[in-house]
Amino acid sequence: MLKPGDYLAPTGKLIKCRTLDCDKGALERSLKFYDPQLYLKWNEKKRGGWGLWEVRRRPNEMSLVYQGELNDKPLFTMEYQEIDLVAHVLDLPYLHHDALGKIKSMDTWSNGSAKNFNRDLEYAEAKHREAAKQKNKEELRYNLKQHKREWREFADLVSQGVNPGAVLNGFRFK
Repeated sequence: MLKPGDYLAPTGKLIKCRTLDCDKGALERSLKFYDPQLYLKWNEKKRGGWGLWEVRRRPNEMSLVYQGELNDKPLFTMEYQEIDLVAHVLDLPYLHHDALGKIKSMDTWSNGSAKNFNRDLEYAEAKHREAAKQKNKEELRYNLKQHKREWREFADLVSQGVNPGAVLNGFRFK
């Protein structure tokens, strides 16, 4: 029996659920109905050893797995191999049916953001070009305002008949 001041170590390896969890089987069935590759896995190493549930996705394609050598030739097999970074979908401190809504909101294919990816990129590029063009115009206006006197003198000389192209040849007006 624990006394005040006793320390209870993390129990993620001993206990595989929470009191707030909903029915794991029902949640897993609803996840599989949404995507047959989704499943739940308990990870006892997370949250400082207390553990939590992970929603993961099985791989779609097989990959080559090195098994060793046979007669000095490498031997490979085709297997479904999970990569943690790719397979991990969501961490759940406790199981609840709102997780399915969260997964649906994160799904880029069903939301259409992946379908319109190129169109969105082209739109962003056009907006960026327009913003750069507008910035260049504003910078040109600013520079013109900084050299008002010089531009006025140049305009006066051109109106008096001086060739404006003479500026390119290094001609000094005064």
